[in-house]
Order: sequence, then structure tokens, then C-alpha cells
Amino acid sequence: MSPRESEVRRCATDLLAHLSVTGIPVDPVWIARRQGLAVEEGPLPSGVYGVLWKKGNRFGIIVSDACPTPGHRRFSLAHELGHYHIDGHLDAMFAGDAERVESEGEFLHNRKSRLEREADWFASELLVPASQLGPRIDEEPASIGTLQSLADQFRTSLTMMAIRHAELTDLSTASILSRDGRVEWVFCSHRLARHDWSRALQKGDTVPPGTATLSLARDLPGLSGGETRSAAGPARDWFDGASPHLEVEEDAVEMGSYGRVLTLLVVREAITLT
Repeated sequence: MSPRESEVRRCATDLLAHLSVTGIPVDPVWIARRQGLAVEEGPLPSGVYGVLWKKGNRFGIIVSDACPTPGHRRFSLAHELGHYHIDGHLDAMFAGDAERVESEGEFLHNRKSRLEREADWFASELLVPASQLGPRIDEEPASIGTLQSLADQFRTSLTMMAIRHAELTDLSTASILSRDGRVEWVFCSHRLARHDWSRALQKGDTVPPGTATLSLARDLPGLSGGETRSAAGPARDWFDGASPHLEVEEDAVEMGSYGRVLTLLVVREAITLT
């Protein structure tokens, strides 16, 4: 984690402490209103899910009524709170005569600006504080079922929880989102990222044949949403260069209307019976 990301995440943590928020789920609407920000939901341009506006000394947030899920809506609001609280954002965004600033809508987009990436970091820490998620990760096995249970507890999206899990787990895991059998993004845990071969799997790569992920991708038109499949095999099926003594446990879920598959990989030492 870069020093700037640590600083931004600490800003979110400090805000929760200042407001004495110690439980989950965190309510970003309550936080915004405690800070004197107006909050409303309404129509926004396609692909825009949040707006921060300024009129004189007053600020407010508009969240798009086209947000596909409650988790997406909460994240969009928390993202705008990030712009409001992170040092330097307001000065940069409202330079000149600007009174309304739209945020880029796609989470983890590679072409996002620095300010947008920082607001994403803030939002993820605000809604899923490391102090709250860390102990819960240690209590449950790494699986799609665990991720869904945690997403329900924190009232966030499954994809966001998969990323936060990878950020905080002590296991060697990778969270992957794919579409039509091609990787859209991959997020490795710190333990897995220590291995050079973990970088062999990248955006745009084809999902390996014979995997649960690819079987779901092929069956998507006939599925109604939420179906899961699991498999196990050599880690080198997913990561070129991985040791033959490593195995990967694969847990995948189809994301329904998104047309995507979310995959959780857990890399473990192979056990040889003699």
C-alpha cells in the first residue's frame, strides 16, 4: 500500500472515530447529514452514479437512481464523501466557477484519475473498515459463501467484498472478475502477490479451460443468477510458472444481470500421500 493510500484510508478511519461509529453496517447517509451535506437521489447522465455540488458554502450529494444495487448506491455516496473529506479534493474539483462535479462511475477502472481512485479507497475503508472485517475473515473459510455472508453484514456488493477480503486476508488468494471467458480484473492478496508468478494472470487473459469459472461463463444465458460452482487443480493452470506442488481451490459465482463471473482462488500447498 502506498503512503498516499494509507493516508486516504486513515482519513476514513478518523471520520468514523470522530463520529463514534463503531458498528456495522456503516450508514453513509447518516454520516453525510451529520456533516451538513444534503443527500438526494435522482437521474444522472449515463455512466455517472454520483455528483458532489456546491452552492456558496453549502455542499450536497446526488446519487443516481440508476444504481443497480443497494451496495452500489451506498458505495457511490461514500465515494462522494471521500471527495468532500480528503485533503485537497475540494480545491481541485471546485476550482474556478465549478458548482457540480460528476464522478466516474466504474469502480476500479484503469483510467480513473488520481482523485477518483482516492475516493474509491476512502469509500471502501469507510464502508468496510479493516478493524471490523479483519477479525471476521479469520473466523470463516475463504469461499464465495463467506464473501456473500460478509457482503450482507456490511451491506456492500459482493465484488467489493471480494476485493476487501483479498486486501486483508493472510491467505494466498486471488479475486477475479471475468466476462465471456476473459479476465476483467484480478486482485491478489498480499501473500500471493509476493510471488512473481502471481502476475502471470492479467486483465484480458482467457480463463483456463476445464475450470468452474469457464463452465459458468458458457452457461450464463440459461442461468438466472447466483449459481455457484467449485473445482480444484494445479495452481499453474491459472498462474504460469507456479510450483507443481501448489494447488488451487476455485469457487465461482455467476453475477446474474451483470453477465459476469466472480471467482475466488485459494492457493495451497499440495498434500502428497505416501
